[in-house]
Amino acid sequence: MNRPPRLHLVLPIFALVAAAPLAAQQGQDLLASEEPLGALAEHVFLKGSVSDVVFHEAGDISLVEAAVPDPTRVASAATTEYKYDDGTAEEFTNVGDAYEQEYAQRFRLPRAGTVTSATACFGRPQDDDNANVSFVLTFYRDSGGRPGNQLASYSATASGLARARWTCVNVNRGDITRQRLGSGDTWLSVRWQNSTGKVFVEDRNGPGGTRNFWRARSSSGGSWGSWNADNEVTAYFIRLGVDHGGTTPDPDPEPPPPTSGCTPTTTALRFDGGYGVSMCYRTPDGQVGQAKSGVWASSQSGILWFFDRENAEALVKVLDGCAHNGHRWVFVAPVTTLEFNLWVTGPNGKRWTHSNRQGQTASSRSDNRAFQCSDEGDDDEDDEGDEDDTSVPDLVVSSPSVSDGSPSAGGRFTLRATVRNQGDGRSASTTLRYYRSSDSRISISDTQVGTDAVSALSASGSSSESISLTAPSSAGTYYYGACVDSVPGESNTGNNCSTAARITVSDGGGSGTRYNVGDVIETLPFDSWSFNGALSACSFGTSGGKTNVQCQRNGFVERLPYRYTCGASTCRIEGRTVTEGAWLETRR
Repeated sequence: MNRPPRLHLVLPIFALVAAAPLAAQQGQDLLASEEPLGALAEHVFLKGSVSDVVFHEAGDISLVEAAVPDPTRVASAATTEYKYDDGTAEEFTNVGDAYEQEYAQRFRLPRAGTVTSATACFGRPQDDDNANVSFVLTFYRDSGGRPGNQLASYSATASGLARARWTCVNVNRGDITRQRLGSGDTWLSVRWQNSTGKVFVEDRNGPGGTRNFWRARSSSGGSWGSWNADNEVTAYFIRLGVDHGGTTPDPDPEPPPPTSGCTPTTTALRFDGGYGVSMCYRTPDGQVGQAKSGVWASSQSGILWFFDRENAEALVKVLDGCAHNGHRWVFVAPVTTLEFNLWVTGPNGKRWTHSNRQGQTASSRSDNRAFQCSDEGDDDEDDEGDEDDTSVPDLVVSSPSVSDGSPSAGGRFTLRATVRNQGDGRSASTTLRYYRSSDSRISISDTQVGTDAVSALSASGSSSESISLTAPSSAGTYYYGACVDSVPGESNTGNNCSTAARITVSDGGGSGTRYNVGDVIETLPFDSWSFNGALSACSFGTSGGKTNVQCQRNGFVERLPYRYTCGASTCRIEGRTVTEGAWLETRR
């Protein structure tokens, strides 16, 4: 059965072009000229929430016009701002008939830190006479891939939102900037009352890589509904700034030399934490060889040689700096003029490299941010003397399947797929992208319909993923599958897409969801609701705080995208419950 209604406002792309460049100046309202949001199209879905808490004042805010597309493709800690949207809004949404709504997004933090800012983006429709919005930012711990226990909440009010525009509100001062967050998954939510008239901004085709949930309640004292997974978006426009401390990169890091043509194939050194060192070389006459160890080595450093163990060629160190700046430090001191390629590979498959051109005196190199300690997983312990071990991952997507191969137009079905690491090295966490295709070949050029986060996988490890989807509105045959984003060091990126699972969409004639006496119609949001479409051979009224509808055979009532048709001599709905006859719910 479908969920209760959520209103989506579709904004044409041409309305997103800003008259001024993107800006982010604290304390200044940056408002673009008024442009219409465009024609509004209505859809329907539903939400839920938690109990109230004592609020802190969030402090001053700044308004940032965000209508300029942002090419940043992934959440990144490089600037301490984590974001999963692509900067371009595809849709605006709120929960119809709700008193208050809450939208939550997961943020995956590589290590602990302190909040520097939190950003939420709102749309002000053309007919909204209120330029202000009061809202609440809430942090939650993760609980099984959804918001769990509450950490803290902060209230804020933004004023001066432009009419018929969407605006990002950046909260960057006050108590929220002292909020500490641990490493791992943290959820940040935004909630506000429908009476403000504001709508929320969604990204439908961006890079994704996160999870999103929403919920709503019908009154100020009412209970919140349960959290609902929002599989129709790739990200909400919620962003989080975090100061991890001591992570500012060197202002002018020295670029590594060009990569050598040879490929390391033997792990010569293994250090604490599961770090392996491999190195190949090429002589001026074209002979290729692999560096060897056995002269001297410890748990964090070692010497490599090429032709004679009495003639050392390189000193390599991988030091544990986790307690200092959250990273492993790599130092390389080669003493050769030969062409070479040196790899340091972490336990999750991430690779750090250093190379040299033929005939040049090799340069030394140091990097105190080579590997994030938070990326380390369980390693396989030391396998000293393990030759011919490149330890690289290789991700594939297998076993795509659908829960319903013949859904009706606009019906719901579940797409499932398994991500498997068939390589011999651990993979980093990545993103699985779901696609719809017009043929049986799935590729990244097909239409993306959703994303899912995939955790790091050990060699031979797998992860089962799924997403709830809406079938196309037009009858026909469609193909669905998934592709997994490549990870650092992956041996083969040409096999990252699955085969296709086929569905055949019917035209909806006679099909849909059937409700009998005693059934609750879940697409109706509350006991008191109103119709906004046609009413045929039916009576409509309210009694005892509940909406009552009674229809004769083939009579129907329409609300948002649904039509409810009587399939008996007399049918009756009281509130959300069928009390007489049988009803057929279809999309109109």
